[in-house]
Amino acid sequence: MGKRSIVSLAILFLFIVLWFINNSRYMGFSTLESLIYMNNSAFGYNSFKAYALFYTIPFLFFLNFFLPTEKPYTLVRISRERHYFKFVGKVFLTALLFTIGHMLINNLLTFLFMDVELLKEVRYFFISFVQMIGLVFYFFWIGILYRIFYDLSNSFGLAIFVTYLLVGVIYSLGLLIVPADIWDPFKDLDIFQSLLENKKTLTDVFLSYIRLFALGVTFYLVGSPLFLKKDIL
Repeated sequence: MGKRSIVSLAILFLFIVLWFINNSRYMGFSTLESLIYMNNSAFGYNSFKAYALFYTIPFLFFLNFFLPTEKPYTLVRISRERHYFKFVGKVFLTALLFTIGHMLINNLLTFLFMDVELLKEVRYFFISFVQMIGLVFYFFWIGILYRIFYDLSNSFGLAIFVTYLLVGVIYSLGLLIVPADIWDPFKDLDIFQSLLENKKTLTDVFLSYIRLFALGVTFYLVGSPLFLKKDIL
C-alpha cells in the first residue's frame, strides 16, 4: 500500500474518531435539535474549533503527500507562472478530496444512526453538500498560505507550524476579540447550523463562497511573486 493510500485511510479514520467523540451522546435521539447540536458551529464535528485546530494539520499533511516533489528540470522546461498556476489547481483539487472525505463520513454515520425521514425533511444531505463547497474554498486558501510560508522558509515542518499558528490566531481573535459584525473567514463557515435553523438563505451562502474564494485569490496573488523570485536551483 502506497503512502498516499495510508495517509488517506488515516485521515478517514481520524474523521470517524472525531465524529464519534463529538456525536455519540446524540445517537438514538432522531430530532432536529440533535442534528443541530451535531453540526453546530461552536463545538463538534463541524465547528469552527474543529476546522481551525483539528483539521488544519491533517489537511496540510494530506496536501504534502498528494503534491509531487518539485524537480529543477521541470521548472526549466515550463514557465514558473504556469508551474505555480498548476500547483494552485492541485491545491484546489486536494481541498476538494479532503472535504469530500469529511462530508462522506459525516453523512454515512449520520445516516446510520439518525432517522432517514428526518434527514430528508430537513434536506440534510443537500445542506451537507452546500457546507462542503464552503469548506473547499476554506482549505483552498489555507493550502496557498502554506505554500507562501514554504517558499519563504524552504522548510515543510516550519511552513506547517506557521500556517497552523496563524489559522489558530485568526480563530482565537475571532472568538475572543473581534466583534461579531467584523468579518473573519470562520464566520463564512457558519453554513450547516444556519441552514438547519433557517437563519441563512442560499444567497447568503453564495456570498460566503465569494468571500472565501476571494481570500484564496488574494493569497495566490501574494504568493505568485514569491515563487517567481524563489531560488529553485
